[in-house]
Amino acid sequence: MKLSNKAQGTKVSMLVVIILGLFLLYLLFLPSDARDKLLFNETSEKDPRNDEKPEASRLLLSRTPGEIASLQQESVDHPLPTIFLTAQREAKQLLFFPALAFERTFSSSTQFPLAFLVPESDRIESPYLSFTADKCKGIVTMKLNNHIVFSDRVSSGTIDPIPINPDHFLGSNVLSFELSRPFIFTKNYCRLTNVRVVANTIKEDRLAASSSFMIGKNEYDYFESARLIFVPSCSQASIGRMRIKVNNIVIYEGIPSCEALNSIEISKSMVRQGDNKIDFELSSGTARIENMKIATRLSSPTNPLYYFQVSDEQMELLRTKKAVLKFEFPDDLSERRLVANLNGHRIDINTREREYTYVVTQMLRSENNYLEIIPRTERVNIFRITVEIE
Repeated sequence: MKLSNKAQGTKVSMLVVIILGLFLLYLLFLPSDARDKLLFNETSEKDPRNDEKPEASRLLLSRTPGEIASLQQESVDHPLPTIFLTAQREAKQLLFFPALAFERTFSSSTQFPLAFLVPESDRIESPYLSFTADKCKGIVTMKLNNHIVFSDRVSSGTIDPIPINPDHFLGSNVLSFELSRPFIFTKNYCRLTNVRVVANTIKEDRLAASSSFMIGKNEYDYFESARLIFVPSCSQASIGRMRIKVNNIVIYEGIPSCEALNSIEISKSMVRQGDNKIDFELSSGTARIENMKIATRLSSPTNPLYYFQVSDEQMELLRTKKAVLKFEFPDDLSERRLVANLNGHRIDINTREREYTYVVTQMLRSENNYLEIIPRTERVNIFRITVEIE
């Protein structure tokens, strides 16, 4: 009897496990809504608010353009004044000494230095030394700033001019005279008269000239390139090399074409916003530079262009409501003149107020829309632009 009762208990337990397993499988295959309702006793009544469609967004466009610029021209000319460069040569006596005498023994010597100046603005060409000798014995050595100019025996009378290297000249110069050492108990000596140093001099400041031109902020921002244009009035046979610099950058070095239009390219890296300096240097000859100008070429600025969508739901709202285009400006009260092009509709704006609004309901269309901003003053600062359904 006891065994029979135990077997019956086992059968009941297995039946419970089977029923529980079938119930779990039933829950697993139930839809989620029905399962939640069965497990959590949720009501099947729906919230009537869930049947309402969400209200369409009222903000159609919002942008922050910042500063935009207007450029009314594609190029700017900067006229420069006529300049004159000339290499005026002048035969100039740099040193004259009427008479000098010096001697040397085996154990002692007498040196005779002569000092003279050359102006810094003078360029030396074809310099030479001349003198007349009287009673000279021994080898005479002549030095200019420690560079040997002449070293030889000198016969009496006027000798041929002795050329001097122009590179040996300084602003302050010393011409010295020495004699070779004689034999013991003898003496060398020399007497010179009409000692001269003569050269052709050119005024360096007359071979150089400078000018300047101004580049404004707008011009610099849209600067693509520039050209220096000029016509030199000169003789092609005698004109020397010309060097032209912009802000100390060499843009040209060569022989210009006389009586013809010369054009030289200038890149943006050579110029700067504000004042710019241009220098001309001529190595020799004479040139009058006329009809001179800096012509800059500017790139066209891109006007801000914004695209936005208007859905069918938003178009439905516009049947009873209005859409407003709104500009917000900084608090500087400056003049703002610009054009808003909304889907081909032109809106002229001229204000000093901080805000400007305009009703644009009839200008909008379903789906694709665009708004272009065209500045009419040199620069316009716009804090924010919105198109919104009120």
